[in-house]
Amino acid sequence: MRKPKTVEQEISKIMKRDGRLTPAAVVEYARDKDTALHAHFEWDDAKAAAGYRNAQARTIIRAIRIENTPCAETRNAYIHTVVKGEPVYLHSAQVLNDRELREQELLQAHKDLRQWLEHYGNLKEMKEIARAIREAIG
Repeated sequence: MRKPKTVEQEISKIMKRDGRLTPAAVVEYARDKDTALHAHFEWDDAKAAAGYRNAQARTIIRAIRIENTPCAETRNAYIHTVVKGEPVYLHSAQVLNDRELREQELLQAHKDLRQWLEHYGNLKEMKEIARAIREAIG
């Protein structure tokens, strides 16, 4: 039997084989060096561990919230952005008060809303929300 040649074909093969997709099944399939998926993973355990710890750090940073006392609402304390080509987290007040960083954040918000529309926009229960988003972002 011929092996699939593209990542999409390999993912489809796993789905057909298992009836569902899980990250563990994809990783296991990708262990085979002859797969298209193999090259998309870090197989050096030390580098992979460092990458995983970085992902854990991002999760911790994103979990920190600050309370906006007058409204009793909370928001992220830190915002992921890019400064001089480097992805970083900055305090939300710093981003919101800097014209260039704020514009970058608005562009990211539009991108995120478009992704939301792709994922949820066809659900009839989300029709009104999707319409409002489409109107807001053009």
